[in-house]
Amino acid sequence: MRTSHHLEVEGADGRTIDARHAGVDAGPVVVCHGGTPSGLAEWPQLESLVEQAGLGLVTYARPGYAASTRREGRTVGSAADDTRAVLDHLGVDGFVALGISGGGPHALADAAGLADRCTGAVVVSGLAPMDAPDLDFFDGMGEANQAQFRTARDDPAAVATNAEQLRAMTAALDAAMVKATAPHTLPPVDAAVMTSPLGDELAEYLAATMRSAFAHGAHGLTDDHLAFAKPWGFDVSAITCPVMLWHGTADESVPVGHGRWIVDHAPGAEGRFLDGHGHVSILAELPAIIDRVAALATR
Repeated sequence: MRTSHHLEVEGADGRTIDARHAGVDAGPVVVCHGGTPSGLAEWPQLESLVEQAGLGLVTYARPGYAASTRREGRTVGSAADDTRAVLDHLGVDGFVALGISGGGPHALADAAGLADRCTGAVVVSGLAPMDAPDLDFFDGMGEANQAQFRTARDDPAAVATNAEQLRAMTAALDAAMVKATAPHTLPPVDAAVMTSPLGDELAEYLAATMRSAFAHGAHGLTDDHLAFAKPWGFDVSAITCPVMLWHGTADESVPVGHGRWIVDHAPGAEGRFLDGHGHVSILAELPAIIDRVAALATR
C-alpha cells in the first residue's frame, strides 16, 4: 500500500524533527538526506522510482531546516541521532541511507552511527571531510563553493550573515526562476539539464525544498556549513556496511576527488565515476541509483 504523510517526531533530546514518509508503507526503507540547503518537499521522480522498487521513502529536515528545531554546534555525525529517532517512531529496523550532495556525508554518518541497522549507504556527488590529510579539498571546485567553505573554516561568524542573505534572495523562489538563473549559476553541463525533460520537475523540487529550508530561518544552512568545516565526528574507515558512490568527473560543486577519497577510505566501497557528468546532470542516473538502493535494501 502506498503512503505519503507528514511526521513530527520528537528527538531523544526533545527537539522536533520535521519528516515525511512516502512510497510503499510496508516495504524496506530508504532514508534520503537532501543537499545543502534543503527542507521538506515532494520530489515526484524520486518517490515514483522508490515506490516502483517496493520501498518506503523517509526524508527529514536536518536541524534548523523547515520546522526541525535547531541543534546548535551539531556535527555531521549527529545526523544518526535524528535518523534513529525517526525510524524508531515508524517502527523500522533496517534501512539504506541515500545522500545527495550535502546529504552525502550525512548518509555516511548513518552508516557509521547505525551500523546495526544500516544495510548500505549510497552517496551521490557527496563531500569528503575538509580535514582529510590526503585530499586537496578545493581542487577543481568552483569559486563560489570555495568561498563558502573557506568562510565556514576561517570566519564562522560570517556564515550566518551569508545564510540570511541567501534566505532573503530565495524567499519567493519558484521553478521559473530556477530555470532562468541556471545558465548564469551552473556550469554548461548542469545548466543544460534545466532545459531537458528532467528540468521542469527538478526545478519545481529545487524551488520547493529551498523555500521549505528557510521557512523558519537560516540556521539549517549556517549549521550545515559549520559542520562541514570541522571534524565530522566519525571515521569513514570504520564503516562496515556496503557503500556505493556515484560522481561526475565534471562536477565543479563537489569535485570528483571527493568521491574518489570516499571510495578509497570506506572499506569495500564501490564507485561509479561518470565521464562528463556534473553535479546536477548526474541526477539523470537516478533510476540506476535507486536500483542499487533497492539491491542493498533487500540483500
